[in-house]
Amino acid sequence: IIIYLLEQNISRAIEWIIKNAAKNKHGFITYTLDPNRKYGGLVVQSWTDSHSTLADASDIFPDYPIAQCEVQMISWYALALWNNYFKEKNPAPSKRMFKTMKKLQDSFNKMFIREDERKKYIAQAFTGDDVLQDRVKGNMGFVFYFGDTQNGFITDKSTLSAIADRLFEDDIFSDKAGISTMSKKSPNYDITHSSYHNGSFWPMMNALIYLGLHKCGLINRSSTLYDAMLKPIQFFNCPIELFNYDNTESYKVYISPTGKMGCNYQTWTVAGLLASISTENKNNKDFFENI
Repeated sequence: IIIYLLEQNISRAIEWIIKNAAKNKHGFITYTLDPNRKYGGLVVQSWTDSHSTLADASDIFPDYPIAQCEVQMISWYALALWNNYFKEKNPAPSKRMFKTMKKLQDSFNKMFIREDERKKYIAQAFTGDDVLQDRVKGNMGFVFYFGDTQNGFITDKSTLSAIADRLFEDDIFSDKAGISTMSKKSPNYDITHSSYHNGSFWPMMNALIYLGLHKCGLINRSSTLYDAMLKPIQFFNCPIELFNYDNTESYKVYISPTGKMGCNYQTWTVAGLLASISTENKNNKDFFENI
């Protein structure tokens, strides 16, 4: 009975993805705010859920609907994963899943994969009527995590390798902090105390990228990130939610414009660290004895 109920819930979730993908000409999953909304709330409804992550240098927010890069990665992986599970049990829905998954993948590789003077990268989002939000952000590192050798990845192996290279360029990577939420080249990059998703460092994001790189077999890259992302945890001596670091001064705790501080003890930071330490299997004893 439990398996039956789980399958029913999963089927409804997959149906939601298929129906939402069908609303977009590229097959992307998008979000918008209800025009009848009478209260505040998050204007960005994805992982980097703050106004600053999509606002431009003048603090102007783009038009809806918004197709965020990591939403496409996660949706594609859900379709790929459950298509392989359901294709023998229920071929008809499986065919719809595959069709949606293929269109999403083709559009993603055509539109989101970009290239600058450094290397290939994944653009942040498309907003309004296909307006490109062309920024290099840490979000693109989720591409390694949302995929596996059995079900595949949303893009090919050579592109994954190139994106890994881009994430370790010095405009977004620090060997003392890990991968930043946003490249220093972005128009609204900020590294003050109140930087949230436009220059801050999130241990949870780094852990997911680390685990993904390891999963893809990019071991040298994952080990480099592992060493970098543990340093701020050791500095703060706690599983901090987020922090800021600009390579010239000390680590800074996050303080919002209204004076609120981030969590010092964040559950998903703990989970990411434990998974990373277990995966790396390196200096585990020394690390735990010194935190």
